[in-house]
Amino acid sequence: MTPELSAIHEAIKAYLKAIKTGKDEDFERAFYPFAHIINATKDDPAEVKVTRDEFAALIRKRHEDGKATEEIPLGITVSHVGNAANVRLDFELHIGDAVIFGTDYFNMVKHGGEWRITQKIYAVTR
Repeated sequence: MTPELSAIHEAIKAYLKAIKTGKDEDFERAFYPFAHIINATKDDPAEVKVTRDEFAALIRKRHEDGKATEEIPLGITVSHVGNAANVRLDFELHIGDAVIFGTDYFNMVKHGGEWRITQKIYAVTR
């Protein structure tokens, strides 16, 4: 694996850690402050897009409510050119006792030598 691919994978590991911990500092490491998250499964435009901080608050609330949350990668594909990358992550998401399957698409940018997520689009498949 090249150093660039390793660095991109480290950013994805930071994202997975953020989901598992619900901690703000983990979300700050994984996402740029201006990042947004889009739920491609929703039909209502008002429910489709949230900011990084709104997404972090949702995950943090799950943890506070006693619903352990963990996203387990089932497959990762990375495509990158220069300081731009796109990552597909097929996942198994555990929220308390519930299990959901789906796919994340991350758009990522490298600034200051560090890769972070600018956009996450996800779809739940089952």
